[in-house]
Amino acid sequence: MGDGAAAGDKAAVYDKAVGEAMRARAASPRLRFSDPALEREFRRDYAQRSLRQVRISLVIGGLLYALFGLLDPWVIPDATGEAWLIRYAVVCPLIAGITLFSFHRSFPRYMQASMVLMGLAAGLGITAMIMLAVPPGNYLYYAGLLLVCTFVWTFMRLRVGPAAIACLTIVALYEFEAFFSTPSWIFVNNSFFMISFNIVGLSACYYMERYARADFLQQRVIERQAGQLGRALEDMESARAAAEEQARHDDLTGLYNRRHFQEVFEHEVARSRRSGEPVAAILMDVDHFKRINDSLGHAMGDRVLVDLAQRIRANVREVDVPCRYGGEEFAILLPGAGVPQATAVAERLRESVDAMNVPTDTGSISLTASLGVAVTAPAPDSAVPPLMEWADEAMYRAKRAGRNKVVCREPEGKPA
Repeated sequence: MGDGAAAGDKAAVYDKAVGEAMRARAASPRLRFSDPALEREFRRDYAQRSLRQVRISLVIGGLLYALFGLLDPWVIPDATGEAWLIRYAVVCPLIAGITLFSFHRSFPRYMQASMVLMGLAAGLGITAMIMLAVPPGNYLYYAGLLLVCTFVWTFMRLRVGPAAIACLTIVALYEFEAFFSTPSWIFVNNSFFMISFNIVGLSACYYMERYARADFLQQRVIERQAGQLGRALEDMESARAAAEEQARHDDLTGLYNRRHFQEVFEHEVARSRRSGEPVAAILMDVDHFKRINDSLGHAMGDRVLVDLAQRIRANVREVDVPCRYGGEEFAILLPGAGVPQATAVAERLRESVDAMNVPTDTGSISLTASLGVAVTAPAPDSAVPPLMEWADEAMYRAKRAGRNKVVCREPEGKPA
């Protein structure tokens, strides 16, 4: 009970956090959930959802970085050796290593740091090429930095914070290097494009993450609502099943009621007609039960009926169907039982009732019951036998014979 309540409280806190976060997303530009647990869950989910695109960006980025090396002999022929060393001995192996690492189960935890490392390595590698080359080639390679920033801001699935660390570091180092080695008009032109490009990239990255966070919250709301709906449907189904089960039982004794008994009776008789197996029925009536109600009251009568129901359940098979047939009358359907089995069950019931001693304020009282047994094994496609009428007839024969007796009507119609 305590665990269930704790789980419910935890779910309520989580739902509240999700609701607050959704409202905050609509009103606040911040890219962080105030609830630490929700933030951690978002980052795990974001990493898992980003994994495929990250691998694609690693492969494409590595291929492009390697292929652009074909331009080095034409653009910066004086620094081709150093550029190729940076490309093929440092950056491309690093990208290949990160790509392999992306298939390790722990990669999602380190994905953001790994992609920042890749972006920095690629950007700083190009910056180093610019520093090593001489004009005019070194003036042109800033375009490579724009391409790296494009990957970092939009394609590598970095969140805004890590992406900003990588790109702003690249921009700062380029600006520092270009300030001393580039003519002022080229420096101003390149800086203008570099800064403008990164502002656009920052905006794109911001809105992509903002959308990802909103989508994450929406998915959690949908999952929660689906779970609540599922639980509500399960509760409704359980309530319906419980109501149906309750509708099959007698409120006082807990035995099946007459309506359910009749449904099972028709099914078993139909099965008997197909298979030729016997079906037996027992009707039991408490002798002089009216005297108990009249002298001791209906409350005592109800207690006696409940005790009788317990004795019936204790003396029948699991496959048998006991029911309260009406008032102080009980019926038991015995599928597959022949005369010996049905008679033995009826005799056990009679002995059990005869052994009852009901304590009252004026002393204990004893009870007896008269039981009628009917058995039939109809041939296939024969008419439905009046089995309950036969059992009723046998029960009244028992009463006329002095009560506290079992009378069985044979399939041929001869009383035993």
